[in-house]
Amino acid sequence: MSLGKLIKRLFMLLILALVLAAAALVYAWYYWQDWMQKPLALPKEGIYLTIEKGDTLGHALQDLSQQDILPHSKWLRRYAQFKQQTKIHQGEYFLQQGLTPETLLAKFNNGEVVVYQIRFPEGWTAKQI
Repeated sequence: MSLGKLIKRLFMLLILALVLAAAALVYAWYYWQDWMQKPLALPKEGIYLTIEKGDTLGHALQDLSQQDILPHSKWLRRYAQFKQQTKIHQGEYFLQQGLTPETLLAKFNNGEVVVYQIRFPEGWTAKQI
């Protein structure tokens, strides 16, 4: 085999490897986009998730993963780190059906916790409450 043919074959192998790598990247990108937009496996009535003081985003995502609600919790944690969106507020979160990984991350970052309203009868003192 001549040197010219060998170089041509190596060049063709390099081109094939680049095409396969590009195809794999395109597939991974579309899979990622689909996963980020796919609703989480939440029950119809939704769930309440309590974040305690000191809990991290990773803890919350791992908890959801253990409940089989969020597959690939590490992917979302890495994405949040990349986007610098790892902030999470303590409190109780209501996770309704139709929530996607992307909207879940936004809910945690914005601190969209459940707020309870308390009404005190007019004229009551602190002792009566």
